[in-house]
Amino acid sequence: MGCPNLSHLQTIDLSQNPLSSLKGFPTFKSLQTINVEKTPFAKHQYYRIALIILCNSLRVINGDRITASERNVAHQYSSEFIGLIRSGWIPTYPPPKAEQMSKIRAEISSQLTASVIHRDRPLFKTANSRRSVKKQSILFSEEIAQQNAEIEELEKEIAELQQQHNVHHEEEEEEDQNIYEEGEKEDQNIDEKGVEDNQKEKAIKDINNMYREEIKDIIDFSESKISDDISFSPKKKRKKNSSKSKSNKTLNSKKKSSINSLPKEQYISGPIITFLKKTVDDYNRKSGKKILM
Repeated sequence: MGCPNLSHLQTIDLSQNPLSSLKGFPTFKSLQTINVEKTPFAKHQYYRIALIILCNSLRVINGDRITASERNVAHQYSSEFIGLIRSGWIPTYPPPKAEQMSKIRAEISSQLTASVIHRDRPLFKTANSRRSVKKQSILFSEEIAQQNAEIEELEKEIAELQQQHNVHHEEEEEEDQNIYEEGEKEDQNIDEKGVEDNQKEKAIKDINNMYREEIKDIIDFSESKISDDISFSPKKKRKKNSSKSKSNKTLNSKKKSSINSLPKEQYISGPIITFLKKTVDDYNRKSGKKILM
């Protein structure tokens, strides 16, 4: 590479360039900072030593300050290595001995003879160098087209997600409607059953009340009949069997008191059922009603 003599240049940035060696590297007397990151040359183990050998004024390489140990290593190389480095040689450590120097020179010389190299190849790209550059408007158009394509993809994804959401929402509404209708039917069935049960209960109460009233009439009738039988019995019979009449009267009063002591629900049960049947028949005959036992 070649470069005009820039004696006052202090900083140079060669990063991201196809720099493989320091072949043709010019002399920079005031150079203090250099950057060769992301270049093939920076992949060599002792590239920093090569830069220090060529340019003793350097202070910073790739953003890192040069250490004292690195300067000590660079001082081990004699000045004749400067020409080898500018011919494309990459330093090795420890420094080659004298017999190895001749071999290195022979290899470099054969490489120069065999390879076709454009001499005076510029280190930097000048304004006159040709390169294909797209217009800014074309770049903007391409970016806009790419953004529009991404927007279309996003809109498609959003539409699919919206459709899935709508389907899921409709399914949930349908399920809620079915649950609501089933609940309404159950409530209606419960209400109808409750009304039916209330009607049955009311009917049973009415029937019980009717039977209680009729049984009460029968009991009243039977009591009056018993009283009549006792009150209007023949006097002669009472005189002849006075002791027997008194015992019968006592017995009848006990029957009457035993009937009154029973609950109303037990009036037509027990040993007096036959008496009640006869009483009911007499009651039906006199009152014109038809009460069944």
